[in-house]
Amino acid sequence: MEYIKAFHIDNGRKYYSLTQLTDLIDVMAQTGYNMLELAVGNDGYRFLLDDMTVKTDQKIYASDDVKKAIHAGNIDFCDNGTNELTQGEVETLIRYANEKGIQVMPLLNSPGHMDALLTAMEHLGISSPAYKGSKTTVDLDNQEAVGFTKALLQKLIIWFSEKGCRYLNLGSDEYANDVLTSGFASLQKPEEYRYDKFIAYVNDIARMIKSAGMIPVMFNDGVYYNQDLSAGTLDKDIVVSYWSPGWDAYDLAPVSFLEARGHQILDTNCDWYYVLGRTTKENEDPIFTYQTALNAMQNEESPVAASMKGKPVGSMFCLWSDEPQAPYDEKEVERMHMLLRAFNPKH
Repeated sequence: MEYIKAFHIDNGRKYYSLTQLTDLIDVMAQTGYNMLELAVGNDGYRFLLDDMTVKTDQKIYASDDVKKAIHAGNIDFCDNGTNELTQGEVETLIRYANEKGIQVMPLLNSPGHMDALLTAMEHLGISSPAYKGSKTTVDLDNQEAVGFTKALLQKLIIWFSEKGCRYLNLGSDEYANDVLTSGFASLQKPEEYRYDKFIAYVNDIARMIKSAGMIPVMFNDGVYYNQDLSAGTLDKDIVVSYWSPGWDAYDLAPVSFLEARGHQILDTNCDWYYVLGRTTKENEDPIFTYQTALNAMQNEESPVAASMKGKPVGSMFCLWSDEPQAPYDEKEVERMHMLLRAFNPKH
């Protein structure tokens, strides 16, 4: 398998236009990238098919109702003026990338990072879809909300498969971290153990992706969180996008632990992260700034790859939009061109 050199753009939190995306693809093609991870579903949901009819076992949600509900969810999360890419635009994007030798890997994040979809579900009459008051995360015990989420994902998974996409990232990171120090730790509390439901949910989505002929990818947060093996086995065909070893009270399994359980690793070292518009603030340690990303690319070997026995299947540099109102202006375009050219991971 060809080594993956990927660039991720957070087109979920912040709307980036087709023109802005094709400009980045041009630079990617010049510098040896072969994959674009397009995060259209990440907090916001910035992509609508022409037909958005969603059918669950209990109900059919009409296309126009779903479109209006998701649009309302995007407005509620962050109104970027134009808030969704159209089906035609994403078809054009995929075709343009493919002509440049670049595959598109969609990111459709769940069960966390679903802010706009949770709002959309409320607009559609689904009661209390969120877990413990989270603005980001669906309650895995709410069968109606989970049913809607899976049905929507199934529709989009099939569509992206039919457009020739070979990988799809199901996300599954940071479960309810907006209201809890760690949502995964909460799921693992003995008195209300639900981590098995998370594992089952991820395996269901991975099965849908594989059935459509694609390879499932997910971030490492929930992959045997705290090295817990009691909740069942995750599908070994899931490629783990490993971005962080964790931090205080966020006990993520080491990359070697996941590697030993048969998972291939996509090196998504967070030292390479850039959060659009992020600058060093006085009296604060800089994190995910343009300069920290550039320094890491130029001077550091990835700690992810260094701690593995084998080799990762690829490496990915990420542009995140945690501050979605930050402008993507000429200065930021120049920065992105520089970072794309600087990223040359050792493997």
